[in-house]
Amino acid sequence: MVLPMKKQVFTAGLLVALFTATATAQSNWVEQFLNRYKPPKVNPAAPATEQVADEPWQKMVPEGALPMSLNDVIRLMLANSLDVTVNRFSPLVNRYLLETMGRPFEPKLDVSAQANRNTIPPTSQLQVGQGTVPFSQLTHRYSIGYGQTIQTGTALSVGFSVNRNSSNSLFDTFNPSYFGTITYSISQPLLRNYGRGVNGRQIRIARNNVTVSEIDFELEMIDLVTAAQNLYWDLVYQREDIKVRKQSLDLAEKTFAANKRQVDIGTMAGIEVLQAESEVAQRQEQIVTARYTADQVQDRVKKLITNLGDPALIRAELYLVDSPGRPGASDIMPLEVAIPYALVWAESRQIEQDSEVRRLRRSLGGLRDALGQLFGYNYSGYSVGFSLSIPLSNKAGRAEYSKVLTEKQAIESKRTRLAQQIALEVRNAHSQVEMNRARIEAAGKALDLANMQLEAEQKKFQLGVSQLRFVLQEQRNVTQTQTTQMQALVNYAKSLVEYDRAVGRTLRKNNIEIDKQLRVAG
Repeated sequence: MVLPMKKQVFTAGLLVALFTATATAQSNWVEQFLNRYKPPKVNPAAPATEQVADEPWQKMVPEGALPMSLNDVIRLMLANSLDVTVNRFSPLVNRYLLETMGRPFEPKLDVSAQANRNTIPPTSQLQVGQGTVPFSQLTHRYSIGYGQTIQTGTALSVGFSVNRNSSNSLFDTFNPSYFGTITYSISQPLLRNYGRGVNGRQIRIARNNVTVSEIDFELEMIDLVTAAQNLYWDLVYQREDIKVRKQSLDLAEKTFAANKRQVDIGTMAGIEVLQAESEVAQRQEQIVTARYTADQVQDRVKKLITNLGDPALIRAELYLVDSPGRPGASDIMPLEVAIPYALVWAESRQIEQDSEVRRLRRSLGGLRDALGQLFGYNYSGYSVGFSLSIPLSNKAGRAEYSKVLTEKQAIESKRTRLAQQIALEVRNAHSQVEMNRARIEAAGKALDLANMQLEAEQKKFQLGVSQLRFVLQEQRNVTQTQTTQMQALVNYAKSLVEYDRAVGRTLRKNNIEIDKQLRVAG
């Protein structure tokens, strides 16, 4: 039957397409297989070394000032801080190390080929028929095998081999001759190295190390967030202290100008002006020192929130948006709730230690015709073996067993000690919050009284029943009480930060999550 021309073309095109697709698939499979043994094209450390561009900073500081809230500092620190980048490396390295622990259980393919030619003097005329002709023999061996050890300790293997023999002997019936074998092997330890508990020990340890490193990374993030919050409030305090010092300087200059006018009209002695002028100079020195300290703290904040060298941010002035708030009733939990909350958080991050008690210390150890015979199982054989090796002393095994039990008890003792330490830290943090709450109230009353006393002293000075030095002293008292009040507010904010860290809610309170790729989202 002859197909029409169109059907012939269609059939030929379909066959060509099928052949091309098959060849392409085989080519891709081979390429993917070979890529396993090449260095990775993607940088393995890429998850820990994210690059940050300079453009966002340029857009954020168009006029040399950068508005910055507390949440902004935390967000930028998590996104850009080099400390965060460095802390990512340890969990990443432990993950790669975990993958290497599976090497003993990876399947293996063995392929080999060997050829041997031997030429020897004949020892019998039956070999080659003529005593003067050397006896020559050529042997080829080709083999392929697959083997794998699973975590139960079972070793599985299958091998296939073909031998080809040829010689110049006149008495070989088959020349060349072929001989093939298939070998199946299963080996299972019954005592030592039996089961997943023993053979998977290194994998479990590596997996625990990954979990520990991830928990360490989370704790390091908590420390960084805590440090960022404290540093922000330190800068807030320094900026507010500058304002207080500026008000104090303005008041001293106003007093100096008023006294100078009185000296000019002859109603006050000149020594009073010198005293006021000296006070102005002292307060100018104080404000210079306060500004220098604030600049240092600002540079620390800049270092915390960027990994760039010297873009516009370094020359930008940080404009702080948030200010310390007044104490609230819901700032902290009751003590009887806070301690169990902290213990539950800590317990959720405990790693179940592997005691390895189950480890025992005993030791148990024509080619077509040839292929037809091989896969037809015309000729077969088997072997079964058993091996038992018993150490006569076993001191090392007993010592290792005792060591593991001792380490287990030590871990339990450390957990109890950790629970005591957590409870103590929560109590101390709770006490600090309550103390700073009381200090804020006391500082507010002290400031009201200082202002009243300054106003009274100024009236007495205007009536001529007081001296200028007393007025200046009361001005300094007001400045000091204003600084004390601001310090109390900042200390209260910082004590809340420490309280959140002690009870383990720093990340949750700041809406921060750490995903499996160690990316921090805020």
